[in-house]
Amino acid sequence: MNTELYQPKNIQKISTKSAHEVLDKIYTTKDNFIQPETFQELTKGLKLLDIQNWKLPNIIIKFAKTENSNPIKGRTEVKNDEICVIFDKRFIEETEGDENSLLNQLKQGGYPGVDQVLKHELAHIGMWSVTEQERQPAIRLLDEGWARLIEDASGKNMGSVNDLTKQAKQDVLNGLKEDYKNYEKCLDFNNPPSQYEYEDLGVAEYEVGKALLLWIRERYGNNEAMINLIKNSPDPMKRNDDRLELSKQFPERLIEGLSKDEASARAQLWEREQFQKALIKITGLISLEKIEEEFKKWLECDPSK
Repeated sequence: MNTELYQPKNIQKISTKSAHEVLDKIYTTKDNFIQPETFQELTKGLKLLDIQNWKLPNIIIKFAKTENSNPIKGRTEVKNDEICVIFDKRFIEETEGDENSLLNQLKQGGYPGVDQVLKHELAHIGMWSVTEQERQPAIRLLDEGWARLIEDASGKNMGSVNDLTKQAKQDVLNGLKEDYKNYEKCLDFNNPPSQYEYEDLGVAEYEVGKALLLWIRERYGNNEAMINLIKNSPDPMKRNDDRLELSKQFPERLIEGLSKDEASARAQLWEREQFQKALIKITGLISLEKIEEEFKKWLECDPSK
């Protein structure tokens, strides 16, 4: 979708008092629309998980005008010279408190709000520094799971990793009751969700991915094991909206001379294999079926006992 970027003459720096120094690098085209607490909460979430040495690149928050009525609920654009998180221009043009505003209508339909979506997008971007792989997303299940993990860890009522784990387990167990098909799909590690095969899985991939990362963290070596799983389960592509850029780990020879559809299928197969190999290596379990079995046992186990 084409957008006309809304850029006032003066891009304002967000106040970073009492926040992590990394926030000096975040700018917005609408001062005071984004709550400073959003960034402080992001820092809190990473701290709760004892994730250190993370950082964010220069980021600009923009509000864009669309050519159709579909709202921009929040998306990240990664280009050679800048990284932007973009929202709909109408959000900042509306009268605050207007019950009929676009933003309020979206919230009534389940939209979590600009601040929460921004935190989710920043978590994605921050992951690149945690894995030390610039602009390198992971397979979709882990990429979305990571962002939801940081979101939930930064919640106001989240006091410990034990609380976070208990919530994660309950979220998946509830999901299996309410949306069985999508949650079972995400629990099938033989065929994990992929960007190459679009499926609307709702929040299932977020919640299962989050729980999987916490299971690996708890049972197989704390943050190091969790980060290694992400690092060794890369998307075949790096994030770059300006040009096609393959992951450094992806062997280009696998898609040379293939059609677009054939190359996508080969890339998806490679991505799946990397994820599966990483799971087996980190857990030391003999098969994906055994991994799924042990993961489901863990989901049923009360973390307070």
